[in-house]
Amino acid sequence: MWAFWALTSQQIRYLFPALALWSLVCGFGAIRANNWPLARFVLAFSLGAWLLFSPFLHLYRAQNTFAVISGAETQTDFLRRTFAGKLAMEWANQNTPPNARFAVYGEPRCFYLERAYFWADAPHNRLIAEQTEAGKSYEQALKTLGATHVLVNTTPGENGGVFGPSAGFLALVENGEAVLRFEARGYQIYELVGES
Repeated sequence: MWAFWALTSQQIRYLFPALALWSLVCGFGAIRANNWPLARFVLAFSLGAWLLFSPFLHLYRAQNTFAVISGAETQTDFLRRTFAGKLAMEWANQNTPPNARFAVYGEPRCFYLERAYFWADAPHNRLIAEQTEAGKSYEQALKTLGATHVLVNTTPGENGGVFGPSAGFLALVENGEAVLRFEARGYQIYELVGES
């Protein structure tokens, strides 16, 4: 399981089955610790250290949210401050038609985008490549999937996103077939305006 985790995308959720199995081993060891004084001491010391350390860790990690908890900052302002994509997604929700469909590059966290969307970057979507290989233009491939707009995270490596726009999409921008409508904090929203 650890090798699978290391060789894939290293998502923590892939370790949950391994942690469940480790808990059985740890439980067995805790029961056996009564027979070994050194093991009993190590177990008690480790548990005590964790119980002392854990509250400080949680307080340190939660300090960013104290303003929201106390009511000094709204949840929306907190999200705007901590998630760079929030502004672009708010703009999309307010300024695009309800039936707009977004192709998204470099941003798998579209929690606040209240429009239909699909991930368009190559590792997440083979359909675009299949259609371009079949002779369709990149714009036709996007529109076949229903895309009317495009959301781009321009700095995915710096703000928690992954991957990014393809050369095909960048060519659409260069040719004027995708027009920039909004830009803020490393996010861009384009409208597909070319004819196909």
